Amino acid sequence: MKLAARTAFFVPLAMAAVACGSMACWAIAARAADPAAAPAVIATQKTKVTTIVDDLPRVGAIAVKPTGQAILMIDGGSNAIEMIDPSEPTRRQRVVGPFGGGERPLAVACVDSITCAVVTRSGRDWTIKTYRLPAPGTGTAVDSASSLQSIPLGQALAEEDAAVGVAVSPSRSWIVVAGLPAPMPPVIRGAIAAARIGGMSTRNCPKAGDGKQSEGGADLAAVVAISPGDELVLFERSDAGAATLRLTMYSTVGTLRLLSLDSGLPSVRAAAYGKETLWVLAGEAKDEQLPEGLWRLDAAMQDRRQAVRPVCVARLASPLAVAPLSGGRLLVVHGDQRRTVSIVEPSP
Repeated sequence: MKLAARTAFFVPLAMAAVACGSMACWAIAARAADPAAAPAVIATQKTKVTTIVDDLPRVGAIAVKPTGQAILMIDGGSNAIEMIDPSEPTRRQRVVGPFGGGERPLAVACVDSITCAVVTRSGRDWTIKTYRLPAPGTGTAVDSASSLQSIPLGQALAEEDAAVGVAVSPSRSWIVVAGLPAPMPPVIRGAIAAARIGGMSTRNCPKAGDGKQSEGGADLAAVVAISPGDELVLFERSDAGAATLRLTMYSTVGTLRLLSLDSGLPSVRAAAYGKETLWVLAGEAKDEQLPEGLWRLDAAMQDRRQAVRPVCVARLASPLAVAPLSGGRLLVVHGDQRRTVSIVEPSP
């Protein structure tokens, strides 16, 4: 059974929390001490991995258009955004940039099929910008200074990059950014109307400390995804030094915690839904039980309680970014010294 927003895994847990009417009652169903089920590693020959981009060694964040017909990739080498056709990877064009003046694009999402949102850092200043994408095959990139919108997110304490995630809801009605460095909020979101973002704030976001564990220590949003039902999904780590991250789900407006379970996985880098299956990039390079790669999160029962069972379907060195494609396929950026972009086709 896959871990999904509208399947038997999430619904009973969410309904239990609502029926109890309190977080105290919810804690009975999912305590901080409840462990994940034992992980499983599927033989690699059961998963097909096809490299489609191997000449952009500094490729970073990726996003797939809602139509699935094009992929946006941030190229750290050129400081620009490239677009390719996944069915014909040789068809490539630069669509935004290059960014100049010390500005660096670090995360990208598709607001719709012709508009993208890019999170950038310039010194200590963080911003989210939107761009109207050129038509495929035109060969003309949008100037990075010609954004449709430029919305300040805040200032960091230091001039350093961060593993920031950005996601757009399946309804295309809101956008969320997670992982911004201090003192900015760890989760910030904005409404989308007619491809325009109506400002970014902490409104309808989980409050700081909502996911605080019983042992103490505030949770920090590390990885973000949005479920097919428009619920906010975060992988959170405790500053108390927990070895694995917790999978936490919030209601669509982000004010009610529906789910909080140990994912059983360390070093979660990215997450994405492929239809109703939740996929993550996680693991450690030298850990045979929890290797680096692409993991599927399944539902399981552990000591008569709902739990997460992580299943590794492909071992991939230094996985960085993941996005869903059609037909159950996934797009993954990975690689140690040189990054590559691959299409991963897990076995049924």
